[in-house]
Amino acid sequence: MKNKLLIVIFMLFICAGGLGALFNGIDVLYSERRVLEEYPGFIENGHFNDDFFDEADKYYSDHFLYRDLFRKAKGFVISDLLMIKEYNDIFSYDGFLFKREKIDESAIRHNLQIINELKEDFQNSYLAIIPSKNEYLTSGFDMQTYDEIKKIIEDNSDIAYIDLKELLSLDDYYRTDIHWRQDKIEDIAKFLCQSLGVDYIDTEYEIKEYYPFYGSLYANISGLIKADTLFYLDSDLFADLEIYSLEDGIISMYETKELTSPDAYSLFLGGPEAYIKIVNNNIKSDDKLIVFRDSYASSLLPLLSLSFKEIDIIDLRYYNRELLSELDLDEKAVTLFIYGTEVFNSYAIR
Repeated sequence: MKNKLLIVIFMLFICAGGLGALFNGIDVLYSERRVLEEYPGFIENGHFNDDFFDEADKYYSDHFLYRDLFRKAKGFVISDLLMIKEYNDIFSYDGFLFKREKIDESAIRHNLQIINELKEDFQNSYLAIIPSKNEYLTSGFDMQTYDEIKKIIEDNSDIAYIDLKELLSLDDYYRTDIHWRQDKIEDIAKFLCQSLGVDYIDTEYEIKEYYPFYGSLYANISGLIKADTLFYLDSDLFADLEIYSLEDGIISMYETKELTSPDAYSLFLGGPEAYIKIVNNNIKSDDKLIVFRDSYASSLLPLLSLSFKEIDIIDLRYYNRELLSELDLDEKAVTLFIYGTEVFNSYAIR
């Protein structure tokens, strides 16, 4: 009798989860950083949808009422019961999530060749590589890649190199994401300006917070890691800047609507953008900056924006470098190539 009762309870539990999928009204699963599947149409373009049952299966899997609970249970079984510490190349240590890295020398040389070619068009070029938080993992894991990347650069390029490694620590990064925290990198912004020969314009920032922030590493592991808090530094002076995006037109320094998107980090300058221009009409100097960057710079550039008359921001993952002439870039402007090790250690730059 007891066994039958348990079976009935279990079946009611499963049925409730399935029926709940029809009424939960959730469009975005933030812990997995993605938009959920929509319910498929039985008839499409006047014909029976041949993929209806496959699409319906994906829909119910996405919208199952207890999906996040089961993911956490799965993470508990993997990490605590089976003692598997690494999953999908991601593991946790001391409350932080890390992704295993290996050097891809051919990719690094590919990216460096592009930079060597581009710097010939500008009179004053610099390169900075942002260490991944793996560099500050002291548990004995052999995952440090920064020094190897730096040596390849020094052996194959004469570009001026800005070393940021000693200015950072593990606490400067998000626990569940690869990126650094904007509220921790004011010293990085000041050091970069100093290295570029430009006066840093300081101001009082208001620290703002958003919770919960599920980073890119959280989305790839089923676990019980607590969500992050996203921090950003705001200033009244940002309202006086003109910020133009090639794709979206006029944008704000912080696109707060992105906080409720699958990736809240897109708050900074609207996330992935091919080209952005920032114009500061309130500064007396004529210092101009051209930045070739990845997503790390999205949270850095607001801190640099008050120190330059103009900043041209180019992401070669989305912008064709053969079309750079259309941007009318000033060859006399200071040019900064700045990339995280994750991008520079891949073929992402084209």
